[in-house]
Amino acid sequence: MGTVHFEPAYLVRGNSGPFSLGGDSGSLVTTLDQNGERHAIGLVFAGTVPDVSYILPLRPILERFGVSLRAPAGTVTIARHPTPRGDEIVVFLAPGTRLPLERMPSVFRGVPVRYETRRSAKALG
Repeated sequence: MGTVHFEPAYLVRGNSGPFSLGGDSGSLVTTLDQNGERHAIGLVFAGTVPDVSYILPLRPILERFGVSLRAPAGTVTIARHPTPRGDEIVVFLAPGTRLPLERMPSVFRGVPVRYETRRSAKALG
């Protein structure tokens, strides 16, 4: 086996706990700009205990494969969002998506859930 070197890579630490957990590799990382628009910036590819995650920038990956991001109607993105009162789950729905509340996964029981309709994520450079 050889060594694989990724450059550049982002090192991220969570504010109130780990940014990512085991099994999160490949997860899309997004950010909100000052206008509240969501932008895709990277992919989780590794993490260490207790609180360091490594993120690969997304644009070079998209360019290499000749693809772009577009969220079709029906797309649902679920994110954990820390608040001063504890974590909440935010469910981002692509425009035109309908999600009945009774279909909420049982894993969310006891955790506040907020639903938002957002435009598709855009990849930042």
